[in-house]
Amino acid sequence: AVRSAASHMAPAAPKSVTETLRYAMQESLESVLIPSDEEVAGYVEKCFIDPPSEDDTVSVSALDGVKGAPTWSLLTRLASTAGDLKCFKAVVLLWTHVVAT
Repeated sequence: AVRSAASHMAPAAPKSVTETLRYAMQESLESVLIPSDEEVAGYVEKCFIDPPSEDDTVSVSALDGVKGAPTWSLLTRLASTAGDLKCFKAVVLLWTHVVAT
């Protein structure tokens, strides 16, 4: 089933004691991994920076396969920035902020 970004960010209601404990541990871990508002703003800014000049030596060979997107397109910069994040919810958070910008 397809879920929206908002549904991935919303907490799920635990149905048993085991699920409650698992949920509490998962939320504790994610709270450490999700960037602060200031960090998210920095990541969003990184997605919208001007592309480097011809004189800059930047290697993006790991992102050459982003389905034919130009090296310094928004998609490539978003993929590169998302690679710096530590969990899926952080990537969803970045994506929603980039789309809203």
